[in-house]
Amino acid sequence: MHKFHLNHLFPTEAIVINDITLLQVGVMHCNENDFVSTHLHDYLWELTVAIDGEGFVSVNEKEEKIAKNDIHLSCPFESHAIRSSENNPLKFLFIAFRSSDKNIEKELIKIQELFKISSRLIRNAGIQSQIELVIEEINKSNEILHDQLLYSILKQIIIMTIRSYNNAVPSIKKINKEDEFCYTIMSYINTHIAEIESLMNLSEIFNYNYFYISKIFKKTTGQTLSDYYRSRRLDAARTLLEQGYSCTEVANTLKFSSVYSFSKSFKQVFGIPPLKYKKNIKE
Repeated sequence: MHKFHLNHLFPTEAIVINDITLLQVGVMHCNENDFVSTHLHDYLWELTVAIDGEGFVSVNEKEEKIAKNDIHLSCPFESHAIRSSENNPLKFLFIAFRSSDKNIEKELIKIQELFKISSRLIRNAGIQSQIELVIEEINKSNEILHDQLLYSILKQIIIMTIRSYNNAVPSIKKINKEDEFCYTIMSYINTHIAEIESLMNLSEIFNYNYFYISKIFKKTTGQTLSDYYRSRRLDAARTLLEQGYSCTEVANTLKFSSVYSFSKSFKQVFGIPPLKYKKNIKE
């Protein structure tokens, strides 16, 4: 992070209430040309809500202008960065969360896939006011029924976000049953990336022949199931390396057959061996 004036940053540790984990929430005031440098998300969803000024938000190196009242969603295992404009410094709220609710996860994954190459900007004044309420409520942790109220506000933010993006979906793509099926598969892969030993096991999870699942996935998404899994698996590997895991630990965690196999796959995708990538992080 560079030069940002930080008004509030809550919480210092993740807050877990029922199915929701709150990882970050706060507000930032920028000076001219300030920026949050490019970083890779782990499994979290983050809203950036511009409350004044202008700036730019990037996802996987694709930059999009953000101005007052715009809301931007960044998703798991994406590279993310923010920079302020020179003449009209950006002021923004942010909140990062995850949910273990399977229906919520499926809807969020659907948004991520539908908006992968489209604008992620929406507008919803209610979301901004609810994030402000989260910041206010965190300061009242000793008050009666604090967890219940905080959970209710967070749930509203997530549902309002899903609804707002769903309202923008028709202009991008009409959803059918095959789309829904593929989003469910994506959600399962993303949330069980460290547990999957073979994609063939998906046939047991979804009660369909694997080759049928693979055919539908390719037809609907334009990419093979194995390519999608490989991409998510290596994105997760990169995140683990950045969190300090050794190459051996990453290979074991993500069920690679060997460290050699992991290193070979990592280099094919990122153009650099994982050990060298890890050294570059430290430098």
